[in-house]
Amino acid sequence: MNILEEQQKESQVAIRVVEIIKHIMQEAEKKGTSDVKPHNALLKGELLDKILVKNKASPNISTLIISIYSNATFWDFKKKVAEKLGLAPKYLKL
Repeated sequence: MNILEEQQKESQVAIRVVEIIKHIMQEAEKKGTSDVKPHNALLKGELLDKILVKNKASPNISTLIISIYSNATFWDFKKKVAEKLGLAPKYLKL
């Protein structure tokens, strides 16, 4: 019985962690990082080339190919996608 209770507690913790990450990403989508880089992102990292993004909102552009560095933030990625679509990042939902 103790093992079952422990597994239940661990799964509840995991669900809570996922919810917290989800909320952090939602806040980053709203406000971005004001172009402030964290210390570990001062170096660009490796180039992630040919990231395919499927666009379901616009019939003109069905897929986008994005290249971004591994230390980029979610907001940086969102800005790149918005730039390709000709939108402001705050109007883009990923």
